[in-house]
Amino acid sequence: MRRTTETDHPTPPSPKSWGNWSDHELEYTHNYIQWLFPIPEVSQHNARVPPLDRQTRDAFLTRQELRDRMLQAWKRMMAFYGWDVHDADESNDAEDVNDTESDEDMNDAESDESTTPSSTFDSASITPRDDFLLKAQDTWLMRDNHNHLRISRMIRSMRILGLYQQAQAMLNSLVQANNAAAFIVNPSTLVVWFDAAMRPTCYPPIYPRAPVCNWLRDVDYEDGTEESEDDEEGASFECDGREVEYSPEYSRFFQ
Repeated sequence: MRRTTETDHPTPPSPKSWGNWSDHELEYTHNYIQWLFPIPEVSQHNARVPPLDRQTRDAFLTRQELRDRMLQAWKRMMAFYGWDVHDADESNDAEDVNDTESDEDMNDAESDESTTPSSTFDSASITPRDDFLLKAQDTWLMRDNHNHLRISRMIRSMRILGLYQQAQAMLNSLVQANNAAAFIVNPSTLVVWFDAAMRPTCYPPIYPRAPVCNWLRDVDYEDGTEESEDDEEGASFECDGREVEYSPEYSRFFQ
Protein backbone atom coordinates (compact mmCIF):
# COMPACT_ATOMS: atom_id res chain seq x y z
CA MET A 1 0.00 0.00 0.00
CA ARG A 2 1.30 3.45 -0.84
CA ARG A 3 1.85 6.08 1.81
CA THR A 4 -0.71 8.83 1.45
CA THR A 5 0.15 12.47 0.94
CA GLU A 6 -1.28 15.69 2.30
CA THR A 7 -3.51 16.15 -0.72
CA ASP A 8 -5.39 12.94 0.07
CA HIS A 9 -7.19 14.54 3.01
CA PRO A 10 -7.77 18.27 2.35
CA THR A 11 -10.96 17.86 4.42
CA PRO A 12 -11.72 15.62 7.42
CA PRO A 13 -12.07 11.93 6.52
CA SER A 14 -15.53 10.57 7.27
CA PRO A 15 -16.13 7.74 9.77
CA LYS A 16 -17.34 5.62 6.83
CA SER A 17 -13.84 5.86 5.37
CA TRP A 18 -11.33 5.61 8.21
CA GLY A 19 -13.68 3.55 10.40
CA ASN A 20 -13.27 0.64 8.00
CA TRP A 21 -9.54 0.98 7.46
CA SER A 22 -7.33 -1.97 8.22
CA ASP A 23 -4.58 -1.76 10.81
CA HIS A 24 -2.13 -1.56 7.91
CA GLU A 25 -3.88 1.54 6.56
CA LEU A 26 -3.98 3.16 10.00
CA GLU A 27 -0.26 2.54 10.40
CA TYR A 28 0.91 3.84 7.04
CA THR A 29 -1.51 6.72 6.46
CA HIS A 30 -0.09 9.76 8.18
CA ASN A 31 -2.55 12.58 7.71
CA TYR A 32 -5.85 11.50 9.26
CA ILE A 33 -4.98 11.64 12.96
CA GLN A 34 -4.71 15.44 12.86
CA TRP A 35 -8.35 15.72 11.75
CA LEU A 36 -9.67 13.21 14.26
CA PHE A 37 -7.79 14.63 17.26
CA PRO A 38 -7.23 18.38 16.77
CA ILE A 39 -4.88 20.35 19.03
CA PRO A 40 -3.97 24.06 19.17
CA GLU A 41 -0.52 23.48 17.70
CA VAL A 42 0.05 23.47 13.92
CA SER A 43 0.83 20.00 12.59
CA GLN A 44 4.14 19.48 10.85
CA HIS A 45 2.69 16.49 8.99
CA ASN A 46 -0.63 17.91 7.78
CA ALA A 47 -0.62 21.70 7.59
CA ARG A 48 -4.08 21.68 5.98
CA VAL A 49 -5.66 20.99 9.37
CA PRO A 50 -6.58 24.24 11.15
CA PRO A 51 -5.31 24.51 14.74
CA LEU A 52 -7.90 23.92 17.43
CA ASP A 53 -9.47 27.18 18.62
CA ARG A 54 -11.69 28.11 21.53
CA GLN A 55 -14.85 28.19 19.43
CA THR A 56 -14.32 24.57 18.39
CA ARG A 57 -13.48 23.57 21.95
CA ASP A 58 -16.69 25.15 23.22
CA ALA A 59 -18.67 23.35 20.51
CA PHE A 60 -17.29 19.98 21.64
CA LEU A 61 -18.25 20.69 25.25
CA THR A 62 -21.85 21.48 24.30
CA ARG A 63 -22.51 19.05 21.43
CA GLN A 64 -22.69 15.36 22.28
CA GLU A 65 -22.48 14.27 18.65
CA LEU A 66 -19.01 15.80 18.32
CA ARG A 67 -17.77 13.98 21.40
CA ASP A 68 -19.40 10.77 20.19
CA ARG A 69 -17.52 11.02 16.90
CA MET A 70 -14.24 11.50 18.76
CA LEU A 71 -15.07 8.52 20.98
CA GLN A 72 -15.66 6.42 17.87
CA ALA A 73 -12.26 7.42 16.53
CA TRP A 74 -10.61 6.78 19.89
CA LYS A 75 -12.10 3.29 20.19
CA ARG A 76 -10.80 2.39 16.74
CA MET A 77 -7.32 3.65 17.58
CA MET A 78 -7.34 1.82 20.91
CA ALA A 79 -8.17 -1.42 19.10
CA PHE A 80 -5.28 -0.65 16.75
CA TYR A 81 -2.99 -0.33 19.80
CA GLY A 82 -4.29 -3.52 21.45
CA TRP A 83 -7.23 -2.58 23.68
CA ASP A 84 -10.98 -2.94 23.75
CA VAL A 85 -12.98 -0.02 25.13
CA HIS A 86 -16.30 -0.84 26.74
CA ASP A 87 -19.13 1.64 27.04
CA ALA A 88 -20.16 2.77 30.48
CA ASP A 89 -23.37 0.70 30.41
CA GLU A 90 -21.39 -2.44 29.53
CA SER A 91 -19.12 -1.88 32.54
CA ASN A 92 -22.09 -1.26 34.79
CA ASP A 93 -23.70 -4.54 33.73
CA ALA A 94 -20.69 -6.40 35.10
CA GLU A 95 -21.01 -4.83 38.55
CA ASP A 96 -22.67 -6.51 41.50
CA VAL A 97 -26.36 -5.60 41.44
CA ASN A 98 -26.22 -5.12 45.20
CA ASP A 99 -23.99 -2.11 44.65
CA THR A 100 -26.35 -0.41 42.22
CA GLU A 101 -28.21 1.67 44.76
CA SER A 102 -25.11 2.94 46.53
CA ASP A 103 -23.41 3.69 43.21
CA GLU A 104 -26.40 5.73 42.06
CA ASP A 105 -26.36 7.71 45.29
CA MET A 106 -22.66 8.42 44.84
CA ASN A 107 -23.16 9.48 41.23
CA ASP A 108 -25.99 11.81 42.25
CA ALA A 109 -23.83 13.37 44.92
CA GLU A 110 -20.94 13.92 42.53
CA SER A 111 -22.91 15.00 39.47
CA ASP A 112 -22.96 18.65 40.48
CA GLU A 113 -19.18 18.65 40.86
CA SER A 114 -18.43 17.10 37.47
CA THR A 115 -16.94 19.55 35.01
CA THR A 116 -16.57 17.22 32.02
CA PRO A 117 -19.13 15.40 29.87
CA SER A 118 -17.24 12.11 30.35
CA SER A 119 -17.70 11.70 34.10
CA THR A 120 -19.10 8.13 33.91
CA PHE A 121 -15.98 6.64 32.34
CA ASP A 122 -13.25 4.89 34.30
CA SER A 123 -10.11 2.91 33.57
CA ALA A 124 -11.91 -0.40 34.10
CA SER A 125 -13.59 0.24 30.76
CA ILE A 126 -10.30 -0.46 28.94
CA THR A 127 -9.15 -4.08 28.68
CA PRO A 128 -6.27 -5.67 26.71
CA ARG A 129 -7.36 -7.78 23.76
CA ASP A 130 -6.28 -11.40 23.43
CA ASP A 131 -3.88 -10.28 20.70
CA PHE A 132 -2.70 -7.31 22.76
CA LEU A 133 1.00 -8.13 22.68
CA LEU A 134 1.07 -8.59 18.91
CA LYS A 135 -0.75 -5.33 18.25
CA ALA A 136 1.14 -3.34 20.88
CA GLN A 137 4.58 -4.50 19.73
CA ASP A 138 3.62 -3.72 16.12
CA THR A 139 2.52 -0.16 16.93
CA TRP A 140 3.67 1.51 20.15
CA LEU A 141 5.25 -0.87 22.69
CA MET A 142 8.87 -0.17 21.77
CA ARG A 143 11.46 2.41 22.66
CA ASP A 144 10.70 4.88 19.85
CA ASN A 145 7.94 4.93 17.25
CA HIS A 146 5.88 7.49 15.34
CA ASN A 147 2.75 6.23 17.11
CA HIS A 148 4.08 7.81 20.29
CA LEU A 149 3.43 11.21 18.69
CA ARG A 150 -0.08 10.12 17.76
CA ILE A 151 -0.72 9.04 21.34
CA SER A 152 0.50 12.38 22.69
CA ARG A 153 -1.88 14.17 20.34
CA MET A 154 -4.81 11.94 21.28
CA ILE A 155 -4.34 12.47 25.03
CA ARG A 156 -3.99 16.23 24.65
CA SER A 157 -6.93 16.56 22.26
CA MET A 158 -9.34 14.46 24.31
CA ARG A 159 -8.40 16.25 27.49
CA ILE A 160 -9.12 19.67 25.96
CA LEU A 161 -12.33 18.62 24.19
CA GLY A 162 -14.27 17.14 27.09
CA LEU A 163 -13.04 13.54 27.22
CA TYR A 164 -10.82 14.13 30.21
CA GLN A 165 -11.36 10.80 31.96
CA GLN A 166 -10.82 8.84 28.76
CA ALA A 167 -7.48 10.61 28.31
CA GLN A 168 -6.43 9.77 31.86
CA ALA A 169 -7.54 6.15 31.47
CA MET A 170 -5.59 5.84 28.24
CA LEU A 171 -2.44 7.10 29.96
CA ASN A 172 -2.99 4.67 32.82
CA SER A 173 -3.34 1.73 30.42
CA LEU A 174 -0.23 2.73 28.49
CA VAL A 175 1.83 3.01 31.66
CA GLN A 176 0.60 -0.28 33.12
CA ALA A 177 1.47 -2.16 29.93
CA ASN A 178 4.86 -0.45 29.72
CA ASN A 179 5.59 -1.35 33.34
CA ALA A 180 4.78 -5.00 32.62
CA ALA A 181 7.10 -4.86 29.59
CA ALA A 182 10.03 -3.74 31.80
CA PHE A 183 9.82 -0.03 30.90
CA ILE A 184 10.62 -0.42 27.23
CA VAL A 185 9.21 2.94 26.08
CA ASN A 186 11.68 5.83 26.00
CA PRO A 187 11.41 7.72 29.33
CA SER A 188 11.32 11.04 27.49
CA THR A 189 8.19 9.84 25.69
CA LEU A 190 6.54 9.04 29.02
CA VAL A 191 7.32 12.57 30.20
CA VAL A 192 5.48 13.95 27.15
CA TRP A 193 2.48 11.69 27.82
CA PHE A 194 2.31 12.73 31.47
CA ASP A 195 2.61 16.39 30.50
CA ALA A 196 -0.20 15.99 27.95
CA ALA A 197 -2.44 14.39 30.58
CA MET A 198 -1.65 16.40 33.71
CA ARG A 199 -0.01 19.73 32.99
CA PRO A 200 -2.21 22.84 32.55
CA THR A 201 -3.53 22.55 29.01
CA CYS A 202 -2.06 25.89 27.93
CA TYR A 203 1.37 24.21 27.91
CA PRO A 204 1.92 21.98 24.86
CA PRO A 205 3.74 18.75 25.77
CA ILE A 206 6.82 19.89 23.83
CA TYR A 207 6.99 23.32 25.50
CA PRO A 208 9.12 25.44 25.12
CA ARG A 209 9.68 24.21 21.55
CA ALA A 210 6.04 25.21 21.00
CA PRO A 211 4.64 28.37 22.63
CA VAL A 212 2.04 28.58 25.39
CA CYS A 213 -1.53 28.67 24.07
CA ASN A 214 -2.95 31.90 25.47
CA TRP A 215 -6.62 31.11 24.92
CA LEU A 216 -6.16 27.83 26.79
CA ARG A 217 -4.47 29.71 29.61
CA ASP A 218 -7.71 31.69 29.95
CA VAL A 219 -9.69 28.42 29.90
CA ASP A 220 -7.45 26.88 32.56
CA TYR A 221 -7.99 29.93 34.76
CA GLU A 222 -11.77 29.84 34.28
CA ASP A 223 -11.82 26.10 35.11
CA GLY A 224 -9.91 26.74 38.34
CA THR A 225 -6.57 25.32 37.21
CA GLU A 226 -3.84 27.29 38.94
CA GLU A 227 -0.37 27.34 37.44
CA SER A 228 2.56 26.69 39.73
CA GLU A 229 6.24 27.39 39.35
CA ASP A 230 6.78 23.73 38.42
CA ASP A 231 4.36 23.83 35.49
CA GLU A 232 6.77 25.63 33.20
CA GLU A 233 9.33 22.87 33.76
CA GLY A 234 6.77 20.14 33.09
CA ALA A 235 7.27 16.53 34.15
CA SER A 236 11.05 16.70 34.19
CA PHE A 237 10.89 15.20 37.67
CA GLU A 238 10.79 11.42 38.10
CA CYS A 239 7.72 10.53 36.10
CA ASP A 240 8.39 7.20 34.45
CA GLY A 241 5.12 5.59 35.49
CA ARG A 242 6.53 3.40 38.25
CA GLU A 243 4.18 5.05 40.74
CA VAL A 244 1.13 3.80 38.79
CA GLU A 245 -0.51 0.84 40.50
CA TYR A 246 0.51 -2.39 38.77
CA SER A 247 -2.25 -4.30 37.04
CA PRO A 248 -1.81 -8.11 36.92
CA GLU A 249 -3.96 -8.36 33.78
CA TYR A 250 -0.87 -7.59 31.68
CA SER A 251 1.42 -10.15 33.30
CA ARG A 252 0.07 -12.99 31.11
CA PHE A 253 1.52 -11.28 28.05
CA PHE A 254 5.07 -11.06 29.46
CA GLN A 255 5.70 -14.42 31.11
